[in-house]
Amino acid sequence: MEVQINEAQLLQKLKAGDQSAFDRLFKQYYKYLVVIAYKYVKDDHLSRDLVQDVFMDLWKRRESIDIELSLKFFLRRAVINRSLSTIRKNSRMSFEEDAGLNVPTKNNETESHYQMKELHEVLEAAYAKLPARCLEVFKLSRHEGLSHKEIAAKLDISTKTIENQMTKALKIIRVALKEYGAIGFFLLFNFFT
Repeated sequence: MEVQINEAQLLQKLKAGDQSAFDRLFKQYYKYLVVIAYKYVKDDHLSRDLVQDVFMDLWKRRESIDIELSLKFFLRRAVINRSLSTIRKNSRMSFEEDAGLNVPTKNNETESHYQMKELHEVLEAAYAKLPARCLEVFKLSRHEGLSHKEIAAKLDISTKTIENQMTKALKIIRVALKEYGAIGFFLLFNFFT
C-alpha cells in the first residue's frame, strides 16, 4: 500500500514539474523497463534508448498525463508499445528493402486497424465468459501488473487459487484467440504476460 501512496505523490510532484520526482521515478523503474524492452527487441542499446524515449515522453506530457492504474504498469505498457512499434517499423522497412517494394501503408494501416478492433471484440467476448473472480484476478495480474502474491494478499485468497484462476482465464482466452492463429497467440503471450 505504501508503494501506491508513494507513486501517487510522485505523480503529483511530476505533474507539477518536480525534477527530483522524475529522477526518482527514473531510478526506480529504469532497469526494470530495460529488461522489459529487451524481451521484445533483443538489443541492449535499443532497449535503453526505448526506455529513455518513454521517460522523455513522460516528462514532456507530465501535465496532461492521466494514469488510472499504477505508474509502474503505465510505464511498462508504454515500453511494450514502443518496443512493438519499433519491431513493426523495422520489419516493414526490412521487408520493403528486401523485396524492393514500395508498399502503400494507408491500406495496411486500415486493415490492421480493423483486425485489431476485431481482436479486441473477441477478447471482450472472452472476458465476458470468465467468472467474476477469475476476471478480477486476471485484470489485477495482466492489467495492473500485480504478482500472484500481491493479488493473493489483496483478495485474501491463496496463491494456489490465483494460479488456478489465471490458468482458467488464459485457457478461455486462448480458445477465443485460436482462430487467429499465430497473431492471436502473439497477442496472448506478449500483451497479457
